[in-house]
Amino acid sequence: MVANPSTMAGHVLKFRTEAYPENPFLVVAVSGSDRMSGLYRLSLELIAQPKDIDPQKILESRCRFEILRRTAKDGGILTHKIHGVATTFEHYNKSMDWVR
Repeated sequence: MVANPSTMAGHVLKFRTEAYPENPFLVVAVSGSDRMSGLYRLSLELIAQPKDIDPQKILESRCRFEILRRTAKDGGILTHKIHGVATTFEHYNKSMDWVR
């Protein structure tokens, strides 16, 4: 698994899409914006092992971004789920067994 700063802080970031239920994606980076009375927008940088990811399949499916964190009180896991749709999807590079 690729370590990201959120994992070291006890948070885990996940991206899920019904197009790929086996969930081959790892979240490398995330940024976002939110406006009062407006839509939120997230930009995710993902890596995946299968090199044959079809961007069109992702654009036609529902997606979910999850933030998992351990609670301070009892050490349980709390999951924040953000549902949405992908509006763009780009392949940046392919190297070895991973595609970004």
